[in-house]
Amino acid sequence: MLCFMDIRALRPLFILGVPKSGTTLIQRLLDGHPALVVDDAESKFFSRFVPRAQQLSDPRDRRRLAQEIMFRKFSEGESTRHRRWDYPALLRAFDRNLDLLGTEIPHYLPSAVCAIGNVTGQVGVTSRYWVEKTPYWRTPRRSVHQYFPDAMIIQTIRDPRANFSSVLRMGLLECADVGWFAHSWAREARRARRAHDGFFGEAQLLVRYEDIAQHPARTVERIAKHLDLPVVDELFHPTFHMTPGARATQWAGNSAYGTTFEGISATSVARWREELAEADIKTIEAVAGAEMNRAGYGLETGARRSEAIDATVQYGRRETRRALQHVSAALKRRVVHLFAENAVR
Repeated sequence: MLCFMDIRALRPLFILGVPKSGTTLIQRLLDGHPALVVDDAESKFFSRFVPRAQQLSDPRDRRRLAQEIMFRKFSEGESTRHRRWDYPALLRAFDRNLDLLGTEIPHYLPSAVCAIGNVTGQVGVTSRYWVEKTPYWRTPRRSVHQYFPDAMIIQTIRDPRANFSSVLRMGLLECADVGWFAHSWAREARRARRAHDGFFGEAQLLVRYEDIAQHPARTVERIAKHLDLPVVDELFHPTFHMTPGARATQWAGNSAYGTTFEGISATSVARWREELAEADIKTIEAVAGAEMNRAGYGLETGARRSEAIDATVQYGRRETRRALQHVSAALKRRVVHLFAENAVR
């Protein structure tokens, strides 16, 4: 049975941060709170839906695009958990939410998140926020603020040495270049700080991964206070509230080390000391040292300025190659499009 209410009263809550910085942990901790309607994972709204939806004017085409991108995990049954869903019921709830909110581009995200809540029973009279996790190496903060100016923000940050160790273990190849990673981490830390001083203001709360892993009670209370929510026991037990007609299931973590957990764990906080080469640690500290100090991460190697310069040169070369690849791909798409047009004529 679908649970409906006027979702126009719900406020957006975004969990922002780079990959493997604790965004999923916070999402799963918030999952069980009765005031929150939490997405299953990541909707790809900003990275995939928005750029393509902006090229479409027909709401029917946008709906099909949303179904293709934001509900793919359910339509294709990516896991046993997703295969249990009543997919037609999910789409009916999505359509009903769109009818209520309207078909402008920003409305597709709350309609999709709340459709999941309609099916699981998370949507109810106690609901106050819908929650989306958006981890990117280039976080679309301006787009978040443009589309959802009333949003609350939880910004995660993690010691870049531990962060780099984790992404390496996960096989995220784009992050394998330590110079690129260090510059990307420092850029995102700097932009998150400026966003707090700028358009997000007091709506943004910075949460360090290490704090929630090592001091969960204190950090959970900070989060609850930021959102003006009561502290409930469910906040200390990461769950998936994602099986229709059943209780929320325990989340065992997505550790890069293959470890499963029954609750919040601090086992991965200092593993970087065993995992990383000294040269990588020096590069990270040389490039990102200023932002690390601001975030409370002490430096250990006394990295030299020359190492930062070398890493910066490598980063510039890689970014130039990436830009050229994007331009080349765009030109190829344009040529193919022109040939197709001429063939039709």
